[in-house]
Amino acid sequence: MSEIRYADIVPDQYQNELISLRDSSTITSFRVGDIAEDCISFNADIEKEIVYRAVGSFFGKSGRTIREYNMVSTFYSYPVRQEFEMLAFDHFRVAMRYPNWREILEWCVAQVEDYNRPATVDAMLEKFAKQEDSELLEGEDVDHIAENQAEHEYDQLKNYFQKIRDIVAVADISLDEQEELMEDLFELEEKVKNIFDKTPLFAI
Repeated sequence: MSEIRYADIVPDQYQNELISLRDSSTITSFRVGDIAEDCISFNADIEKEIVYRAVGSFFGKSGRTIREYNMVSTFYSYPVRQEFEMLAFDHFRVAMRYPNWREILEWCVAQVEDYNRPATVDAMLEKFAKQEDSELLEGEDVDHIAENQAEHEYDQLKNYFQKIRDIVAVADISLDEQEELMEDLFELEEKVKNIFDKTPLFAI
């Protein structure tokens, strides 16, 4: 019996619709998680579980589901979400439980070469579920990695600004132009730093 292909089971028009729904669902799930994080920061004196239930009351989901959205959204920085934007929210949700989450997501994306689509969540689980339970990350470990990611993203940004300063310093322009550009860079870096400080995902 020949191998059964998923593409042979689901008609083309439904494949395209399902992909579109997957993408919108992923964006929505991350957005709800971000909103929950904002609401938590706005209500520091209220228990998180109550905030989750409050957000869920407007979105039509349980507090437990909102908590899950929030955990995933705070774990992955925006650059990482964009890097793996072709994956579904469940890919992110499952992968974050493992220390080698990036390797797992990269493997899912790499399957496009063979299947013209990312690996399914089922395939991902089959390949990586053999890792020892002791390797799984939960609670404070997940929060710690999320914080490290945010710091890493900000460090990268500072390095980019420094590279630009180095280029300006040796550019074939007048000293007045150099000083003006340096001042503009300083002001821009300060504005970006303020954005990071005010955004819970990137708070340094």
